[in-house]
Amino acid sequence: MNQISKNEDLFMKLNILFIISFSFVVLLNNVFSSSKYITSFNQNICEKSVVDSTDYLEIDLFNIELLPKWLKECNRIETLYLNNKTNVNENYDISILSEMNSLVNLNIFNFNKIYLRMNKNRFFPSLRLLRIGSCKLVNIPFWIKDLKNLNDLIIYNDSIKSIPGFLINLPKFNSLTLYNTQTEFLSKKIFIKEQLQNLLLSNNNKIDLKRLFRNIDNCKLEYFSIEQCGVTHLPKEIRYLSKVKFLILWRNFLEELPNQMELLDSLRFISLQVNKFKCFPEILTKIPNIDCIELDSNFIQEIPIDLIKKMKKIESISLRGNPIPLHERERISKELPNIKFEF
Repeated sequence: MNQISKNEDLFMKLNILFIISFSFVVLLNNVFSSSKYITSFNQNICEKSVVDSTDYLEIDLFNIELLPKWLKECNRIETLYLNNKTNVNENYDISILSEMNSLVNLNIFNFNKIYLRMNKNRFFPSLRLLRIGSCKLVNIPFWIKDLKNLNDLIIYNDSIKSIPGFLINLPKFNSLTLYNTQTEFLSKKIFIKEQLQNLLLSNNNKIDLKRLFRNIDNCKLEYFSIEQCGVTHLPKEIRYLSKVKFLILWRNFLEELPNQMELLDSLRFISLQVNKFKCFPEILTKIPNIDCIELDSNFIQEIPIDLIKKMKKIESISLRGNPIPLHERERISKELPNIKFEF
């Protein structure tokens, strides 16, 4: 009887386990059937019926001579990744993509030349984000000027010495990211209409900061990032960043900050992580509206408690990765209880 009871108990547990597993499979099926599909292909392109049911598509152009004409009729695809790394065809024609009504996010990688024939009636009508990487560019492609709905332009691993002013003619353009592009100059025209809100520069150690800061004067730029650009000091022209709210300066070689930073009335957040600061930059305590400071991974051992007490808006200060002794951390937390510290 005991053996029978054990068998019945085991059978019941297996039944419960099966029901739970089956329910989980059904749940997953329901989730994936109602969410985005991911379709990747190389060598042999998928059939239209398959591609037309997806809103995310990756294409590796290996052994694909031409993109199919029916691709422009796929009305669900919003995000497209196009990789030409293994294709020997240097002048691959991707003009068919410009007629895709639903395409919002286009990513183009590893082209020696981006070949596009202009279609005046339909030219990327819905495209809002364009990312171009490792395409041996020396200039911004001129056809970008016709992307009337473009918000964000991201370019990386190319050598573009200067950024032209025609970008400002894009009515909805507001965000520019340049990563490892060896850029030295950004046209002042980009900032004239005051529509550029986000500018991210990363791995660009040739940029002329004095000139750039002067060009930004009176622009509505809110988010400005200079990451890993080999910056050893900031010029006094930083005072022109009067409307910037978020300033990112991490992974540089800064040891001090200029006094002109106290003129940055709009600044609320500053990140100075991974620099060379040995002392807490006291000029930060004079920025009137700053509420968050990040100084992680520097060489700071103490902070000016009396000066920080006078800051009206400060809410948090991050000091992780600094050699601040335990007794100093305890003193800081005790004397500044209303500020969130991270050590």
